[in-house]
Amino acid sequence: MEEAFAKALDLADDLILVMPMFMAGGVHITRDIPPKIGIAEREKLGCIDHDGKKVMVVLAPCIGHDPMFADVILSRANEALKENRA
Repeated sequence: MEEAFAKALDLADDLILVMPMFMAGGVHITRDIPPKIGIAEREKLGCIDHDGKKVMVVLAPCIGHDPMFADVILSRANEALKENRA
């Protein structure tokens, strides 16, 4: 994650949106991720000085649960099985 965020900082003009791909929030979202993206624990946004430019960092909520996730997972599983059968 740190590598990807560093790359995003290098490419960003003035805003980075971080989208945690978790179904549920928790300690990882509130305490672990924010400091890794330059914002304070339990915060959802902050401003970072990077190479002489100010970059606003916004931490989106976790993606949550959607009934379609099961369909996507099943589809990917079927694709993998189909591609790898002799």
